[in-house]
Amino acid sequence: MKAFEMIRDAVARKSLGGFFVSIKLSTLPAMIGLGVFAALFAVIGAGKPVTRRPPIVGIAHIGLKTDNLAVAREFYGDTL
Repeated sequence: MKAFEMIRDAVARKSLGGFFVSIKLSTLPAMIGLGVFAALFAVIGAGKPVTRRPPIVGIAHIGLKTDNLAVAREFYGDTL
């Protein structure tokens, strides 16, 4: 047991060694799964082409309600 503790302490003194020693085996599968999910998300998202919407070139129909048909016809037919 002493040999394992000495190796662990020696590894913990290195810059990244402390991080890797502190990982518990129960969290390792979750971290691997998260890494795989992130990699798949990046690959799938990178393959989609950017689609552009076509420009609006006109209006086919507009429906308006009015209380006075004669005034509306004069305004939309003559004034505009």
